[in-house]
Amino acid sequence: MSIFLHTQIQSILSMFNIMARSIFTYIKQSLAIVTLAVQLAACGGYTKGMQQYSSELQSNNYAEAYKKLDNIGSLQNSRNNFIYLAEKGKVARLLGWYDTSNYYLNQADNLLEDTYKKLGETIGSNLVNPMVTTYLAQDYERFMLHYYKALNYIQLQDKDAAVVEARRITLQADRLTEKNMRATDGPGAFAYTLQGIIYEQAGNINDAFISYRNAVDIILAGNASQTNVRLAGEGLLTTAQRIGFVSEYNKYSELLHITTVNTDSAGSVILLHDAGWAPQKENRYFHFNSYIPGNNDLLFTDNNQYNIPVQQTAFASQNNVQAWWFKGLRVATAVPIIISNNGWSGTANVGGSAISFEKIQDLNQLASRPELMKQEIIKAVIRALAKKGVEIAGQETARAIAKSGGDDEKDKGKTDAQKAEEKRKREEKADAIAGGVGLLLNLVNQVSERADTRTWSSLPAGIYAARIPLQKGTNIVTVNGANGTKTMEITATNQLQVMTW
Repeated sequence: MSIFLHTQIQSILSMFNIMARSIFTYIKQSLAIVTLAVQLAACGGYTKGMQQYSSELQSNNYAEAYKKLDNIGSLQNSRNNFIYLAEKGKVARLLGWYDTSNYYLNQADNLLEDTYKKLGETIGSNLVNPMVTTYLAQDYERFMLHYYKALNYIQLQDKDAAVVEARRITLQADRLTEKNMRATDGPGAFAYTLQGIIYEQAGNINDAFISYRNAVDIILAGNASQTNVRLAGEGLLTTAQRIGFVSEYNKYSELLHITTVNTDSAGSVILLHDAGWAPQKENRYFHFNSYIPGNNDLLFTDNNQYNIPVQQTAFASQNNVQAWWFKGLRVATAVPIIISNNGWSGTANVGGSAISFEKIQDLNQLASRPELMKQEIIKAVIRALAKKGVEIAGQETARAIAKSGGDDEKDKGKTDAQKAEEKRKREEKADAIAGGVGLLLNLVNQVSERADTRTWSSLPAGIYAARIPLQKGTNIVTVNGANGTKTMEITATNQLQVMTW
């Protein structure tokens, strides 16, 4: 990661030097930072309000949590619109209000489709607290948006709309996979499995077979003992058998070590369960500190978990940029904190048989993967260096203005020694003024430095599933899990059914 950051700093400093040539721009940016100090109170209100909301949510007080979202003033601001809509949609789903849930989730989806970061906002976010910029969701949050919309459409018996969302899930999963996600831990197998489930539930058996096969191939490319293998494998073998693909059935049955699948014409039910809560973000400060005495090399560290060496040569190629400028520079970075263990276990009991749930998606892993942390560090360093540029340029501007106070008329008749003394006094005054301006800007920079800790907090730590064969007529299914026991009556329909628990 040190080489990675070394390269990024060189790019950042190139931008830094260009910025340093525009004094007027710096003055405007300095004013933007001063204005930000007034906005910090609003960020504190957001954090406090969301903590109260999360407390209700994690206590299963969903109705109270739903109402509390409307009482968090900062959530009504357009910059937090995605968070508001996504949270309302998820909690409405927890309450069983599937139509209402998709009302909000569709708005959140449209927001992401229609909104993009304007150039001015992107530049501004380098200098101000990113909490006051528009939140456009993490990649895994966009992925989960389609997941919940698809499930809602299934509950609303809108199979066509569910299929559309299933396709969009795979598109988003492919984007995540392109970001160096490991195949078995990434969302690809989960996305194709869900797509297969939706196709099968809609009666599109050929399409379901293809989707299940895609999921299984992703799993087999890694380690078939890991997540999602049984659910995807059973779906693949069931659809292969129904279509009559004997060779495919035999091939994958051997590869997956699954010898039997449900052939009962009464159909099956897939139970899905959200376990725990996804990681939340913590504001953590990093510093550029010297790590070799007498050397200009720096250590980018939070003095705890992360220690990233940055060689002095990262600065050497930049004209007029000194490494020591950045020693002690404080940078706020959002660090994911796992708050819920996703090692949930549960079994579904029906007709004397017990079927274990398996984890089919790990949100803890998605939300805390290393590449997201790298992105956070890059954004934080760019912002901090830009602020440092404001500080240095502000000092130089103040010094230049103060030194320009000489009066040729007043200097007439004075000796060279007297003129030199007047110049020395002006330079001392200019240095004092520049030091004061630099101190003020540094103080504002330090006070305003904060990472973007916003997140879709009602997402789970992990998603679990079990495929349960049904007998004709009414089936009594008892689910036992760490969070209690639930008994359901499920009537066989000769097709695949999808339910959540």
